[in-house]
Amino acid sequence: MSLLLRGFFSNRFMVLKVVTILVGVVLIGQLFNLQILHGSEFRKESQNRILRQVTQTAPRGEILDRYGEILASNREGFNVEIYKVKMEEEERNQIFLKLIDIFKRNNVQYRDTMPEEEFEKYKKKYKLENYSEQDARVIAGIRYEIAQKGYSAYRPYEIATDVSKEVLAEIEERNSELSGVSISVKPIRDYPNKNLASHILGYIGKINKEEYDANKSKGYLLNDNIGKDGIESIMEEYLKGSNSLKKVEIDAMGKTTGNYEGYTYQSGDRVYLTLDSKLQAVAEESLKTNIQKISSGAYAESSPEANAGAVVAIDVQSGEILAMASYPDYDPSLFVKGISKDDWAKLNTDVKPMFNRNISGLYSPGSVFKMITSIAALETGTITTYTQIEDKGIYERYKDYQPRCWVYKSGRTHGVINVSDALKFSCNYFYYTVADNMGVAPIEKYSKLFGLGRKTGIELYGEKNGIIAGKEFAESRNQKWYPGQTLQAAIGQSDHSFTPIQMARYIATLANGGQQIKPHIVKEVRTANGDIVDMTEVRSNINKKLGFEEEELQPLNIKPEHLQAVFEGMRAVTGDEGGTAHRVFSDFPIEVAGKTGTVQTTGADNAWFVGFAPYDNPKIAICVVIEHGAHGNYTAPVVVDILTEYFGFNKTAGEISTEVVPTTNNLHFQQRTKVEDTVEEVE
Repeated sequence: MSLLLRGFFSNRFMVLKVVTILVGVVLIGQLFNLQILHGSEFRKESQNRILRQVTQTAPRGEILDRYGEILASNREGFNVEIYKVKMEEEERNQIFLKLIDIFKRNNVQYRDTMPEEEFEKYKKKYKLENYSEQDARVIAGIRYEIAQKGYSAYRPYEIATDVSKEVLAEIEERNSELSGVSISVKPIRDYPNKNLASHILGYIGKINKEEYDANKSKGYLLNDNIGKDGIESIMEEYLKGSNSLKKVEIDAMGKTTGNYEGYTYQSGDRVYLTLDSKLQAVAEESLKTNIQKISSGAYAESSPEANAGAVVAIDVQSGEILAMASYPDYDPSLFVKGISKDDWAKLNTDVKPMFNRNISGLYSPGSVFKMITSIAALETGTITTYTQIEDKGIYERYKDYQPRCWVYKSGRTHGVINVSDALKFSCNYFYYTVADNMGVAPIEKYSKLFGLGRKTGIELYGEKNGIIAGKEFAESRNQKWYPGQTLQAAIGQSDHSFTPIQMARYIATLANGGQQIKPHIVKEVRTANGDIVDMTEVRSNINKKLGFEEEELQPLNIKPEHLQAVFEGMRAVTGDEGGTAHRVFSDFPIEVAGKTGTVQTTGADNAWFVGFAPYDNPKIAICVVIEHGAHGNYTAPVVVDILTEYFGFNKTAGEISTEVVPTTNNLHFQQRTKVEDTVEEVE
C-alpha cells in the first residue's frame, strides 16, 4: 500500500511539473508576441492613451436681493481650451490661425493683451517673419497670453469663453485640424437683469498674475475668474466655490477618448443683499429719465450738461440700503467673456459709466446741509426754536465780504423768520447770522456726529472720505480760516465735500431721532446647503479688506424740540405753499420731509434733494444728486417715484403685501395722482 501511495504522489508531482513548464512556455510566448512581434503597435496604442486630470469648475454663489430675487447667477457655457501636445512649432502656429479665423467669423472675443512693444520680440522668438504682419500679430498675441498663463498636456490655456453652438460645431467638425484644441463645459456668470445694480454687483474677469500669486494657495488656477469690483469682489471668498478634479482619457493629439469618475465640486455661498430689486429698478429708471428731462428742457429751465447723478434709499432704523443707483451705468456681462476694446473705450468716456457716484463722487452739499447748522445752533444755545432773524438781503458785517441771500437777486427778502421758516425758504441770510454768532466749531462737531466727512464702511471698494469745512481741515493744509468761510460753511459751501451715501446716512440719522446707523448692503450669507454663515465673521472679514474700523454707534441725544423744529421746516419744504419742493409733492398721499439744494459749479449748478417719509413715522430716507441738474426741486420727482413704489401706491389694495412692502400705522393707501412737471423758483 505504501508503495502505491508513493507512486501516486510521485506521478502527481511529475504532472504538476509538466503543467508548470507548459504554462511558462505559453507566458514566454505571449511576452514574445507582445514585446517582439507586436511591440511597436502596442507601444503606440499605450502612448495614445493618457490619463489627464481635469478641473471641474464650481459655480459661483448666487447674489440675490432681500426677497430672494436673483441678481447674479450662472448658466452652462462652452469654453475653448488649448492643451500643449507634441508637434512642430509651425504646425502650432497654423492651428492658432485657424482657430482665430473661426473666432473672427463668429464674433468671438478672445484675450489679447500683448503690448505693442512686445510684438517684435515674439515675432523673432517664434520665427514669424514669413507671415503677414496681421497673421504674425495674431500668433504673437496668443503666444504672449500663453507665456503669461502657461499651459501643458495636463493644464490648458483657456482662449475663449462661452462660445456659440456654431463655433462648437465647427471646432468639432475640424477636429483633426485642431490638435490640442478642446471644448470644456463650465458655469458662466449670468446677470439676468443686465445693468440693474451694476455698480453694486460689480463684475468678474480672468485672474491676473498679481491676483493669482496672492490667491494660488487658496486653490485658484490661472484660468479661473475672480471678482474684480463690487460685491463680486468684496465677497469673493464666499462666492467662490471649491473646484474638483476628475480624470479623463486622451489620445496623443489631446482629444478626450474616455471619462472617469471624479470628486464633486462645492458651489459658492449665496449672498443676499439688502436691496429691493423692484425699488432698485424704479430708482435707476427714474434717475435716468429725470436726467434726460432736465437736459432736454422738459422743465422750466433746461441744462444740456445734465448727464450724471446718484440716488440712495436707506432704512432709517437699520441702515439697510434699499436702493442705490448711479447713472450712467453699465452691463457686467460685458466682462464675462473678456471685454472688447470697443466696449472698454465706451466705458472710459468723460461721464465714466463705471464710476459709482454714490460712494466715490464728492459733491458740495449746498442747502441740504442746513439742517446740521440748524441743529448745531439749537443744541449750542446760539438760537432757540423761537429766535427770529430778519433777512435784510445783504449780510453787511464784513466790508470785504458781503454775501447775499439767494432771494435778494430779485430784490426780495424772506422777512422775519425762525429756524423752521429758514429751512422752508432756504434763507441764506438766516444762516449767515447764526454761523457768525456761533463760529465754525459746532458745525464741524455736528457734521462729524452725523457721519459726514468719513467713510460709512459700505461693503464696496472705492469709498471716499470727503471733507468737512472748518479750521481743522484748513490747518491740515497749513491755511488760515477766515470768518467769511464760516458763513459759506453754514450754507453747505466752502470746502464741504461729501458722498451721496454719507448724505443719506446723515438724513437717516436725523429722521430716526439722532441714533447713529451703519449703512450696509450685505444682509445674509448662506452656504449651498442652506446653512446661515455667521454675519459677525462676514462683517469682520469685509472690514479687514476695506481697512475699515467699526465704530460704536451712539445716540446723539438731540433735544426733541430741536428735532421737531427742523422736521417742521423740512415738512414745509414739500407741504406748504412757498416751500421749494411744494409743487412736486402737492398731490402726494403722505407727508414727506425734505430739503432742496442748488450748488454753483463750473457750468450749470448741481441739484440736490434729501428727505424722509412718512413725516410722522419715518421709515425711509432718500438722497438724490444730479450733476448740473440746474435746480434742487428738479430732482424731487425721483423721490416721488421711489416712495410710490416703496409704499405701494402704484399697486391695487390686493397687491400690497405687508410682508414685502413697508407700511405705516393706520395709513390709508390710495392711488397717487400725476405729479406735474412744472417747478417753482428755488435758491
